[in-house]
Amino acid sequence: MRRDLILIDWFNLIFRVFYAVPPFHTKEWVPVNALFGYIKALTKILSMDAAYIVMTFDSGGGTFRSEADASYKAQRDGMPSDLASQMDLIFQATDLMQVPRTACPGFEADDIIGTFVRKYEKDMEHIYIVSSDKDLFQFIGPNVSVFDAMKDRVFDREEAIKKFEVEPAQIVDY
Repeated sequence: MRRDLILIDWFNLIFRVFYAVPPFHTKEWVPVNALFGYIKALTKILSMDAAYIVMTFDSGGGTFRSEADASYKAQRDGMPSDLASQMDLIFQATDLMQVPRTACPGFEADDIIGTFVRKYEKDMEHIYIVSSDKDLFQFIGPNVSVFDAMKDRVFDREEAIKKFEVEPAQIVDY
């Protein structure tokens, strides 16, 4: 097994599968489209057979950014009720698939992912960031790429430049 690390931006993945998979439900009318899409995406991610995998979460309750600026993400709508009702099942699926998860009070999943990348990029053969969040493209490097699980597409330096027309290190300015 290669010494690869997969870092998953959990909320990014959940919202993407929720909106990508048409609504459907059990015979008891329990929505399960996000759960279905999540399990399908997570199965694909796990098939990459990395030595290490971590599911990262926003801690909830605000971050150092929202403390500095009350308007930070204030315009975002709340979680749709059909998605919120599936969260316990999604957590159970994560645990059943034995995917470790982490969060850090006051920080977002992006912050945790960035910390992991900088700390382990020299120790790993490759690091895959599973997210479509543009901010995370700044970490792309010789052995770091972004994997879009919904499109089954890996973004390395060249692919990131094609997409954004700037170097990955310039994404922050972009």
